[in-house]
Amino acid sequence: MDIRRKIFYFLSPDLRYLVRRIYYWPSDLLSSLKPKKNRIQPPKGMIYTGSGDFEKTGQQFKEIFITHCGLLPDHHVLDVGSGIGRIAIPLTEYFTKEGRYEGFDIVKTGVDWCKKNITSSYPNFRFTHIDLKNDLYNLTTDQKAQDFIFPYADHSFDLVILTSVFTHMMPEDMENYLAQVSRVLKPGGRCIMTLFILNEINTAKMKTNGGLIFNFDFGHYSQLDKDVKEANIAFEEEYIFHLLEKNKLRMKHIEYGYWSGREKQSCIDFQDIVIVIKD
Repeated sequence: MDIRRKIFYFLSPDLRYLVRRIYYWPSDLLSSLKPKKNRIQPPKGMIYTGSGDFEKTGQQFKEIFITHCGLLPDHHVLDVGSGIGRIAIPLTEYFTKEGRYEGFDIVKTGVDWCKKNITSSYPNFRFTHIDLKNDLYNLTTDQKAQDFIFPYADHSFDLVILTSVFTHMMPEDMENYLAQVSRVLKPGGRCIMTLFILNEINTAKMKTNGGLIFNFDFGHYSQLDKDVKEANIAFEEEYIFHLLEKNKLRMKHIEYGYWSGREKQSCIDFQDIVIVIKD
């Protein structure tokens, strides 16, 4: 594993946030002094939802939602793990007032920022803080994701989004979340999720790519780090297929990412993308 990643995982969640704020403080200060552009953008030091170009990634996913998930401007969307608005911000440009966006996240600073900077201008975009334990993001509670009931009515959403959520969840948590996704989706609704999928090809490439290597094997899932178990988790493909079928979520499309060593030019995203339909 990359030594920087190992050091980062060694820190507590609060220290990780602090280190990032300090590291990006000079560039965030310079950005704050420049003339304001007519766009919503969080400071780099507050972004905790992975590497890569924040704005470009959000726009890219918006196009995937439209092209591959049939997202329409008046649809109702649930963003599980809404972070600090990477998915929500580009959708503000696409949704009409009839559209509805609901997002929840376990990191309160992200939810608070989104309420202040997005909901204040777009009241049909709502964000909720859910206090759940996760050893990468939140150690302030003992409430478990495996017991959490999504605070939304049955058949409420046309699309449910989970970007890099199951990459940080133990199997029992993912099993509960998929059941909740199926419950809140409308019949015929879509769900898009990104994760790390272990199959014959990905596993073979993973062992020689010099990048993410999930060495700690627990059968139907493997961990990247044995100490911070929810830092990054990969799941066996057949196990994922079983859970989808169990929850009446029919596979529509898989787009494998380049995390395992596939050619970057031929992939849409770093993580594997799975799109399903609620029967």
